[in-house]
Amino acid sequence: MITKFAALIPKSLQKRSGSVFFSGRIAFGSPSKLYVLGLNPGGPPDDREDRTVEWHTNKVLTVEKPDWSAYRDEQ
Repeated sequence: MITKFAALIPKSLQKRSGSVFFSGRIAFGSPSKLYVLGLNPGGPPDDREDRTVEWHTNKVLTVEKPDWSAYRDEQ
């Protein structure tokens, strides 16, 4: 399901700094009555040019553990 949500991210946001997902693939593994999606602007774009929505989404989908959580696993 997370890949379907990722496909809905507008192309106009892909190259902007920030992130969309704060939970890994397992959190989207079964249907739920509520999913909260939003854009985290990720700070000043000039400071985070390499940390785009596209980069972070790909990282969540392919690199992070399925049970990854930004709240638990990042500082």
